[in-house]
Amino acid sequence: MPMPIDINIRSFFTRKVIAQRIEASAKLVTPILSLVYKRKKQHPYPTIGVNVIKRVIQNVPVVRRGSSAVPMRRKGFSTDIINPQGIDTQDFLSATDINNLKLLDTTNTQALVNGIVDDMLLTSKKTTEALCAQSLKGVIRYPMKSDDGDEPYELSYITQQDVHQYTGGQFTSSSTIKTVFEAFTEMETMIQDDGWGGNIEILAGKDVYSQLLEICETKSTKNNHIKVRIDKKSIDIGGFTVRQVNASYKGYTSDTGTEIGTVKEIPEKSLVMIDLDAPHTLFYLALDDLKAGMQALPFFAAPGEVKDNPSGIEIIGRSKPIPAPVINAICWFESAVE
Repeated sequence: MPMPIDINIRSFFTRKVIAQRIEASAKLVTPILSLVYKRKKQHPYPTIGVNVIKRVIQNVPVVRRGSSAVPMRRKGFSTDIINPQGIDTQDFLSATDINNLKLLDTTNTQALVNGIVDDMLLTSKKTTEALCAQSLKGVIRYPMKSDDGDEPYELSYITQQDVHQYTGGQFTSSSTIKTVFEAFTEMETMIQDDGWGGNIEILAGKDVYSQLLEICETKSTKNNHIKVRIDKKSIDIGGFTVRQVNASYKGYTSDTGTEIGTVKEIPEKSLVMIDLDAPHTLFYLALDDLKAGMQALPFFAAPGEVKDNPSGIEIIGRSKPIPAPVINAICWFESAVE
């Protein structure tokens, strides 16, 4: 029996078209995705091993000719499996909408479909950014919707003890540029002691950034040995670049999914130093979707179930990201800002 739709909606949801929408989608403010998770990989399975998440690229000894090669998979790695949950969104094309499509040419029909897909795609990106922001502390705690109600979605794949935390002092109005520079140097040393530190950048919450800006403006003189340069969006203090990150995401309680207002990606009184050259990786896992071929895709959308009341067809968008930070290449600092 033919599908009760006079227009072939599915022809507007091919993988090629969806890929073009990903490429052409509107730019969001996603500093963590843009700066930290530039490395993205499609993982061919719906689950991922802890050993894959924790696998870190390090230097190895050279090997004498004729000797065995250095194994890439270290002994002692966990074989535990992480089962990431997907970002699934739903929209609806009513029978009226579909009937009206008969009045449009192919270009305008595709434009209408693109609008639906773009909204889903941007929602997926915004959610991925929130997960990536949380991951910088090694633990993700986020609400999860299920048929049994809301419940917590937690990924504690890295122990809290692994997270570097600088506790050597605070930034106040009496701090000097030297004080700030020395604190950054100690943080950098903590990262370097774990084999990282090649491309250091500091992401600062709003209050800490304002405090650093005040210190630089009031304490900087021509006689300073530590050079300071203030640009529109960053401060350079003796070679350490500090960027303000004031982006936020909608917060929810992890157990009930109740909305609790906005949450800053970098807390206002915190800053985080990151080696951007470390292989922080955003994995996209295989989607639980037959129309997507069960493949690992950054995002996919397609028509779903036909409904009778009201008459129409669901549009389902899916993504299954999991961020994997190199936690030893990250160092946090919380300052009692005045």
